[in-house]
Amino acid sequence: MAPVEEAKELEAETSLVSLPTIETVASESDDPPVDDKSWKKGSLAATQRGRVQRPFFQDAIVPPPNGSIVPVLYKPRRRSRCCVFGGDDGSNRMPWSTFFAIGLGALVSFIVVVALIARVGHNMRSGNPKDNRHVTMYPTLSPSTVEPTSSEPSMPPTISPAPTLTPAPTPPETTAVPSTVPTPDRANPPGSIVAKYGLLEARNTRLVSQVTGTEVQLKGMSLFWTNTGWEGHVFYTEGVVESLVNNWNISIIRCAMGVEEEGGYIDYETANKLRVLTVVDAAIRMGIYVIIDWHTHYAQNYLSEAVRFFQDVATVYSDMPNVIFEIYNEPLLETEWDLTIKPYAETVVESIRRTGSENLILVGTRSYSQRVDEASRDPIDDINIAYVFHFYAASHGEWLRDYARAASNVTLFCSEWGSVSADGSGNPDEDSVREWIDFMDERSISHVNWVLNDKNEGASALKPGSSIRGVWTEEDYTDSGLLAREIISETGSYAPG
Repeated sequence: MAPVEEAKELEAETSLVSLPTIETVASESDDPPVDDKSWKKGSLAATQRGRVQRPFFQDAIVPPPNGSIVPVLYKPRRRSRCCVFGGDDGSNRMPWSTFFAIGLGALVSFIVVVALIARVGHNMRSGNPKDNRHVTMYPTLSPSTVEPTSSEPSMPPTISPAPTLTPAPTPPETTAVPSTVPTPDRANPPGSIVAKYGLLEARNTRLVSQVTGTEVQLKGMSLFWTNTGWEGHVFYTEGVVESLVNNWNISIIRCAMGVEEEGGYIDYETANKLRVLTVVDAAIRMGIYVIIDWHTHYAQNYLSEAVRFFQDVATVYSDMPNVIFEIYNEPLLETEWDLTIKPYAETVVESIRRTGSENLILVGTRSYSQRVDEASRDPIDDINIAYVFHFYAASHGEWLRDYARAASNVTLFCSEWGSVSADGSGNPDEDSVREWIDFMDERSISHVNWVLNDKNEGASALKPGSSIRGVWTEEDYTDSGLLAREIISETGSYAPG
């Protein structure tokens, strides 16, 4: 069956499902509840250990105290499908925070996601909901399995309206068990950079460790746009993160969430979000910092979407010092700081802070994130903000560094730099790159290279056809990739003194 036909068939199957009763069943067991009748009817249940709560789609804003649920879907029509979200510990549990991030919003969307994950993961044996085979929490959702190719319409398919949910009977209460929500101490390996430095604060024009009080400079790589069909989305894998940490010595990785462009967040919210969450969770497991970037030139046109997205991810990761929010990638030349960028940023920043998050927030500046001088004259009133500048070594030189020098009263962060021309083409200008690196090192400015991708252009670190799992040899790297690896691996991060 052709990939597109398969996706359409899956969509059709999903739309046929009579929306099941949502149950929240307290249990001492890690297994899904066993009820042959309900399973045969295609019920969706969540085993929430420790407390009984009302149906979670209707009352899910506050996570359960134990932090762990077991969403299971069994659908007997045509081919039987049953999916258990797997947890990091190999069990059939998943963190509530993860479910909240990918499942909340529209019930129909969640049913579709569960069905897709079931297909990508495995089909469980009919009538056996206690099948505990581990399923990867975040399967790679590629165009061949979940979304139409470029020849198909860019808008997502229409899903049939869902009928009204019927609450299930309240089961007996059980003794509470310890929470399985990951904590910073457990999630970040001992000795990792985040375990050492913790939350980063923009203080006195520098990034400073909340733990040690010392300056910290991060060096790492940016992934390509998350957009489906844009080549780079396939590199949003755990293997890529592990390889960059182990072989490049990166201390930070950037997720470039495409927004309004074809195949991006507006078209395929769930798939793009899953890609980002895959990398964020991998970064946390490896103990490095990670930027969640709203990668657009027109963020002010998608304010409500940005607020909702950043509130969602900030709610999930508010206690994780790894996460850095970049709320506007590159405003255009004509997009004014005082009239457009700053008001937009203030709204999004406030929405993040309402979640309780104190994490560092990066704000792009006018003219493709070059005019940090303008932002420095009218900064945002917030506890933890850094201002973004970008450069491409073959196109930008001393005049752009002058803008950065003028912004002497704020913290700067270079969330994107390239060794080639600003359009991503050409060969690396190593002399210019070295001048820029010296400039940033002198000022402890953290920086992220563009881009970990195999697209056939000068900025890409990998040659076409390179592994999406991070298994690379010297022959896989482009000249840009070799230069970036050399610069990053020299000192992935440092704290003077």
